Amino acid sequence: MKKILFSIMLIMSLIFQISWNDLKAQESFPKHQFGFSYGLLPIIGTFENDDIVDAQPFVYDKIWMGSLNLNYNYRINKLHAIGATVSWTRNKRKPIQYDNNFYTKDFYNYLTLGIRYALFYYNTDKLSIYSAINACLTLYFAGYEFRPYEPNVTSRRACVAWPDYHIGLLGVRVGQKHAATFELGFGTMGIFQVGYNIGL
Repeated sequence: MKKILFSIMLIMSLIFQISWNDLKAQESFPKHQFGFSYGLLPIIGTFENDDIVDAQPFVYDKIWMGSLNLNYNYRINKLHAIGATVSWTRNKRKPIQYDNNFYTKDFYNYLTLGIRYALFYYNTDKLSIYSAINACLTLYFAGYEFRPYEPNVTSRRACVAWPDYHIGLLGVRVGQKHAATFELGFGTMGIFQVGYNIGL
């Protein structure tokens, strides 16, 4: 009888161990995920209403660059993650003659800090699909330089801040520890992002 009970307990223990290992394999993902990405066509300043930003006495030709992004995800469990983001982008305006006396050159830097929530609704060992929302604060640094053809130069610097956002409609992470990331969305990080992600 003791041998039978011992055999049953041993079998149950082995079944439990196999089941536990399978469960861990199904939910094996890096808890800490650090990423870098480049985003095309960032949308910045949706909620700004500062006169410094809006004041444009004449038309400029803008030259935009994309958004450089850093992000961190902490995977709470298989479905949910929280984290933080930092983004930077810049535009400048071509020198332009104005009123036959002046030309101007301006620069605009946007530094965006955000907190992040992501929902991972499909997970395998090497593929995750998710959506994310970021609540952000954008710091706007501007410089203006109006230069007459005389030696005098009039310049101005400004810094303002406003709330901002980024919504990742569809993101894909391909890989396990080292992964490529692709994301479609809109907001401060760009409409389309391509990046690299490492999991620890």
